[in-house]
Amino acid sequence: MPVPENYKPTDTAGESKHLRAADYPIDQKWRLVIEDVNLEEMEGREGQSARKRLIVAFQGREKTFVLNATNQSFLEERMGFNPNDWIGASVVLWRTSTKFEGKTVAAFRFIEAKKPGRAPARPVPPPAPIEVDPIDEGEAAQYDTDDSVPF
Repeated sequence: MPVPENYKPTDTAGESKHLRAADYPIDQKWRLVIEDVNLEEMEGREGQSARKRLIVAFQGREKTFVLNATNQSFLEERMGFNPNDWIGASVVLWRTSTKFEGKTVAAFRFIEAKKPGRAPARPVPPPAPIEVDPIDEGEAAQYDTDDSVPF
């Protein structure tokens, strides 16, 4: 059987209950709402021991999302260190690529996260203009007017 044009490397991998970046086209973005966060013991990769990871479930999505250190830090910086506080938050997940163990690999990154129930930020008005008195010719002579300054 010939290989179809839309073949992805994950087509030959087993089914996963978690989202895998390689299953989606690069630069695709999704606005999602966090429905639940759980702590789960995950099998270690290539001889590494098992470790606990945070698993995020999104509203209306069947597959869950395993947080790596980068994505977990992003959420913690914006919404606090208690994952229970993230439930109901609106996030934007972006499919991109990154370097891992010297190779470029498919990756997900959060690029936006808003706490649940948070009101939108009010725009900050621009600062008032500063009035400056013009410099007269006698005063201008005391300032360096060297045009060779590179800025």
